[in-house]
Amino acid sequence: MSQVSRVSNGSPPPAHPDRLITLPDGIFAIAMTLLAPDVKVPPGPDTQQLHNTLRESPPSPPPTP
Repeated sequence: MSQVSRVSNGSPPPAHPDRLITLPDGIFAIAMTLLAPDVKVPPGPDTQQLHNTLRESPPSPPPTP
Protein backbone atom coordinates (compact mmCIF):
# COMPACT_ATOMS: atom_id res chain seq x y z
CA MET A 1 0.00 0.00 0.00
CA SER A 2 1.41 3.42 -0.88
CA GLN A 3 2.06 5.96 1.81
CA VAL A 4 0.74 9.49 1.20
CA SER A 5 3.23 12.12 2.23
CA ARG A 6 1.87 14.77 4.51
CA VAL A 7 2.67 18.45 4.78
CA SER A 8 3.91 19.65 8.18
CA ASN A 9 0.35 20.56 9.28
CA GLY A 10 -0.91 17.01 8.59
CA SER A 11 -2.83 17.74 5.39
CA PRO A 12 -2.01 15.96 2.11
CA PRO A 13 0.15 17.84 -0.40
CA PRO A 14 -1.67 20.00 -2.98
CA ALA A 15 -2.81 18.23 -6.16
CA HIS A 16 -0.77 18.67 -9.29
CA PRO A 17 -2.44 20.65 -12.10
CA ASP A 18 -1.59 17.86 -14.56
CA ARG A 19 -4.21 15.68 -12.92
CA LEU A 20 -6.85 18.40 -13.30
CA ILE A 21 -5.89 18.97 -16.93
CA THR A 22 -6.31 15.29 -17.81
CA LEU A 23 -9.68 14.95 -16.07
CA PRO A 24 -11.74 16.13 -19.09
CA ASP A 25 -9.92 13.60 -21.29
CA GLY A 26 -10.98 10.81 -18.97
CA ILE A 27 -14.56 12.02 -18.84
CA PHE A 28 -14.66 12.26 -22.64
CA ALA A 29 -13.26 8.73 -22.99
CA ILE A 30 -15.90 7.32 -20.65
CA ALA A 31 -18.69 9.18 -22.47
CA MET A 32 -17.50 7.88 -25.86
CA THR A 33 -17.31 4.34 -24.48
CA LEU A 34 -20.90 4.57 -23.27
CA LEU A 35 -22.08 5.97 -26.62
CA ALA A 36 -20.24 3.39 -28.75
CA PRO A 37 -22.96 0.69 -28.55
CA ASP A 38 -25.37 3.13 -30.23
CA VAL A 39 -23.22 3.39 -33.38
CA LYS A 40 -24.83 1.51 -36.25
CA VAL A 41 -22.65 0.17 -39.06
CA PRO A 42 -24.29 0.59 -42.46
CA PRO A 43 -24.67 -2.56 -44.53
CA GLY A 44 -21.85 -3.08 -47.01
CA PRO A 45 -21.16 -5.45 -49.85
CA ASP A 46 -21.32 -9.15 -49.15
CA THR A 47 -18.17 -11.25 -49.23
CA GLN A 48 -18.47 -12.21 -52.90
CA GLN A 49 -18.95 -8.58 -54.03
CA LEU A 50 -15.92 -7.53 -51.96
CA HIS A 51 -13.73 -10.25 -53.52
CA ASN A 52 -14.86 -9.28 -57.03
CA THR A 53 -14.11 -5.61 -56.40
CA LEU A 54 -10.65 -6.41 -55.05
CA ARG A 55 -9.88 -8.65 -58.04
CA GLU A 56 -10.91 -5.90 -60.49
CA SER A 57 -8.94 -3.11 -58.81
CA PRO A 58 -5.48 -2.39 -60.24
CA PRO A 59 -2.45 -3.20 -58.05
CA SER A 60 -0.92 -0.31 -56.16
CA PRO A 61 2.51 0.94 -57.22
CA PRO A 62 5.43 -0.05 -54.98
CA PRO A 63 6.35 2.49 -52.33
CA THR A 64 9.15 4.89 -53.17
CA PRO A 65 12.13 4.85 -50.83
